[in-house]
Amino acid sequence: MKLVVLTNKPEWFLEITPEGEVHIAELDENWIVDSDVITKLLEEKYPGPSLEVPPEKGIKDLSTFIGFVKRKGP
Repeated sequence: MKLVVLTNKPEWFLEITPEGEVHIAELDENWIVDSDVITKLLEEKYPGPSLEVPPEKGIKDLSTFIGFVKRKGP
């Protein structure tokens, strides 16, 4: 794992992903820059616990998270 400062992306990082995409993983010596593909490959390689959000929870949890981020105060 390497820390990448998003406001000052290193050259090695930009060589892997010229657009500077931040969802990136090296799996089986291949660089993957698509988060959906990363999730699918991780699911196949490490089947449990699942990384997928059940459809019935996704929207509810996302709206709860957005509400949390937008709230004011402590």
